[in-house]
Amino acid sequence: MRIEQALELGASAAYSPADAAARGPTAATVIEAAGIVCAFETAVALTAPGGTTITVGLPSPTAPAEVSPLGLVAEARTIVVATSVPPFLHVTFRSSRTCGGSTAGPPG
Repeated sequence: MRIEQALELGASAAYSPADAAARGPTAATVIEAAGIVCAFETAVALTAPGGTTITVGLPSPTAPAEVSPLGLVAEARTIVVATSVPPFLHVTFRSSRTCGGSTAGPPG
C-alpha cells in the first residue's frame, strides 16, 4: 500500500527494501520512511554518489545501523534526518568496534 501511495503522490519509482536491493537502482535522492534499520541501510546503499538519503522513519533507539563512513565520504553522500521530534537534524555515529584497543565513537 505504501509503494502504491508513493507512486500516486509523484514518486518516479518506489521499491520494498528487498526488491530495491535485488534490482540495485540508484538515485540522487532516496527517502526512507519505514523506520526499519534494513530499510535505512538499503536507502543509503541505493543513494548515488553525490546524492542525499533522507530518513523520516524512526527505528528503535537500540537498533544499530551499519553504514560505511568511507562510502559516505569517498562518494560525497549526505544523510538528512527529518523528524518532527526535536532536534530536527541529529546524526550520531557510534560503534562498538575497537580501533587499536580503544572503542571507536564519540568520547564519554
